[in-house]
Amino acid sequence: MIAAYVGGKVLVWDLTTRTRRHRYLVEAFVSSTAFSPDGEYIAAGCVNNTFYIWDISTGSLCQTLKDESDDTISTASIAFAPDGQSLFTSSLGMSIKRWDLRNLHAGRQVAEIRCMQTFSSGNISWLSTAIMSDRVYLFSGTSERVQVWDPLTGQAKLYLKAHDDSSEYGKAQARV
Repeated sequence: MIAAYVGGKVLVWDLTTRTRRHRYLVEAFVSSTAFSPDGEYIAAGCVNNTFYIWDISTGSLCQTLKDESDDTISTASIAFAPDGQSLFTSSLGMSIKRWDLRNLHAGRQVAEIRCMQTFSSGNISWLSTAIMSDRVYLFSGTSERVQVWDPLTGQAKLYLKAHDDSSEYGKAQARV
C-alpha cells in the first residue's frame, strides 16, 4: 500500500507483514500515487509538477522529472499504463501527458523519460486519470465531467457531463 502525507512524505507498507517497507521525502505536497502493473515501481505526482518513480525492491529512486511545459500548472493525478511502458499524468493546466517509461525497464542507472504525447482538452483542468487494463480507454475527470480518450491516438472519444441531477453525453470535441 502507498500512503502520501502532507509535507511530502510517501510511505510504502507491506500489508501481509504489517510493516513499513520504504519512506520517501519529496519537495512538495503529493497529489497522487500509483503502483506499476508488475508491482516493481511506484510513482508519486506532486503539485509542483514533479513526479518521482522508485524501485520497490531496492527502495531506490529511479527518476525525478519536473514537467516545465507551459500547459502544466500542477500534477493532479498519475496512472501507469497496463503494460507498464507509459505513465499518464493529468494536470490542472488542462492537459494529460503520456510519458515513455521503456528506458526505465531497460535497467539504466538514470532513465531517460520523455513526454510522448499531450492530450489537449481546451479549458478543462483534469483532477483524475485512470486507464482500463486492456488499454482500450483512458479516463480523465473533473468535478463536472468525465472524458474518455483513446490512449494510443490521444483522441477524445466521449464525454459524460453531470449537472443538476441529470447527465448528458456526447461525442467529444477535442484538439489533439
